Amino acid sequence: MKQKSIAARSSVVSMFLGGSFAPKGSIPKSSVSFGAVNPSFSRGAPVTMAAWNQQQVEVHEAQSKKLRLKHLEDQAMDAIKKAVESGAQVVFPNAMIAGDCVITHLLGRLGYLSDKKIPVLFVDTLHLFPETLELMDTMESNYNFKGYVTMAEGIKGARGAESKAMYDKVYGANLWKTDISEYDRLCKVEPF
Repeated sequence: MKQKSIAARSSVVSMFLGGSFAPKGSIPKSSVSFGAVNPSFSRGAPVTMAAWNQQQVEVHEAQSKKLRLKHLEDQAMDAIKKAVESGAQVVFPNAMIAGDCVITHLLGRLGYLSDKKIPVLFVDTLHLFPETLELMDTMESNYNFKGYVTMAEGIKGARGAESKAMYDKVYGANLWKTDISEYDRLCKVEPF
């Protein structure tokens, strides 16, 4: 019974596409096409279909990816513009993680860094890798702005060895090992 039902539906579909019932696999790949590809498609008209080759798939995927990224970029830039135009003081805390680098790029494209519409806040925990400090300098140079660097309470001076030595003297070099909650409070929460 089930076999008859499937064969009957296949027959109806086949008749709609303009042909007679054909067993699965007997229609050549290049003999079927749909209305989106062939605008002259009408009931009973011969239909052909061709499989996409690998190059067509790759081109389609690349175009789709570009469109998705453009849409996401437009959404992010619109949100940033709305925040700035709201009249509120907008500050961007940058932890130099991947997403923050993207937002820094968008702020730069909007001109909000060089015209100082959005100040950038860097929290120096005094335990950052040298490469992170270099990234901070590179972002400031590439996007023509100077970020505001904040550190643990009572620590002054330029980022680097001098500030780290002052921190070690005041709070101890191993606070992050002995009391992580206090370290987080001093170096990550309070600087905001």
